[in-house]
Amino acid sequence: PAGPSWRCRPGRRSPSRWAPRRMRSESVPRCGAARPGGTLPRQLRRRSGRCRVQRRTLVGDAREPKAGDEVPNYRLINQDGDAIRIHDYKGKSLLLTFIFTRCQDPDQCTLMSGNFATINQQLQKQSDIYNKTHLLSVSFDPEYDTPKVLRSYGAAYTGKYADETFDHWEFASGSADEVKGIAQFFGLRYYKDQETGKEQMIHSLRTVLIGPDSKVVKIYRGNDWKTEDVLGDLKKLAADGRG
Repeated sequence: PAGPSWRCRPGRRSPSRWAPRRMRSESVPRCGAARPGGTLPRQLRRRSGRCRVQRRTLVGDAREPKAGDEVPNYRLINQDGDAIRIHDYKGKSLLLTFIFTRCQDPDQCTLMSGNFATINQQLQKQSDIYNKTHLLSVSFDPEYDTPKVLRSYGAAYTGKYADETFDHWEFASGSADEVKGIAQFFGLRYYKDQETGKEQMIHSLRTVLIGPDSKVVKIYRGNDWKTEDVLGDLKKLAADGRG
């Protein structure tokens, strides 16, 4: 079976982050991840020329829904402090991803939000598809990512700042249990890295396309997916009368 991703502290000859294997088709996050199907990810710390294995409790697992599975009506709180539910978006194609605003890795949350910004901009040029779609970024760091923080973060990515209405692209979180529920359903794994003192989250990546019937259409694992591919999938849904 595929092994976990590994991380060593910087040494003379070894990089600070390295991965001996990839987890199936999913890119191994540079800030760490769990072994598929396991609940105990491993981190390595270099001491006296050796790496020590450390274990952490992880939220989420490797299970994920299949295309055609209905998404439960999860409840979250958006950037305005309003309660929202997944089934609120029935009738539209919902593109959902997971982020946390303090993520410092350009290949993870920053990339996901940048991709969503590009998709949002491209959809604005195609009003027929724009009106049939909705974007949702869900933070798995609810303790820090309050509605106020999410509003500021989201408005910066849309470039509208105080004028942003979030009619098409929302940002949400919720209680720890609410976020855990939706994250586990889509197979997202994450935990807080308390050793570096930087309040970072160790996590995998999931982006999901949900049809107007609230059923899973496609799951994009890792960070390898391209915005043009997702736009193509959204256009196909619209052409099929499903989005």
